[in-house]
Amino acid sequence: IIRDRFEVKPGAIGEKDGLEIMASEAVAFSDMGATFSYDLSGGTIYSYSSEGRIIDHEKIISPIPRHCFFEWNYIASPKSTIDGLGVLSVRRALGERLAKELKINADFVSYIPESPKDAAEAFSQKVGLPFVETFYKIKAERSFQGSTQKERETSIGKNRFLIPEIANGGFLRQKKGIWSDDSFVRGTVGKRA
Repeated sequence: IIRDRFEVKPGAIGEKDGLEIMASEAVAFSDMGATFSYDLSGGTIYSYSSEGRIIDHEKIISPIPRHCFFEWNYIASPKSTIDGLGVLSVRRALGERLAKELKINADFVSYIPESPKDAAEAFSQKVGLPFVETFYKIKAERSFQGSTQKERETSIGKNRFLIPEIANGGFLRQKKGIWSDDSFVRGTVGKRA
């Protein structure tokens, strides 16, 4: 096993039934009844024995940590811990930081499901605006995984909807809202919303 020198992708070692196991995120261990041991070091190769124990590790290049925004804000599970930092805590800190930098007159704060929820809640608390759930997803699929733009747009169209009480109850009329969106690269999710 090797972790890249920039530590862009997480990696962790855990233990279950006397065996050392590896996963990309520590949350995988708790989900399967294993215990987290430690994070992999960047630029290091770990060798396993056939008995499921790490028998050697060698640093082949010095680590230069460069964490990826998308890993923290979108890809990683909010229940996970990466290099000692809780993903949920990082997402909330992003929302609080945005509240310090962004000054917008609005009536409420919301998000476009699912990853930006924690940042939007922290933002709303920091600026003192109500947090209102406005959209929902039917499936946990991620539209960016479609191989074509058409597939991505189809996924978004079949999977993101206004909550009926919001859509039909007139809540949005004459109101200004702030929506947190994590899919700003192509802009297809925000356009649909």
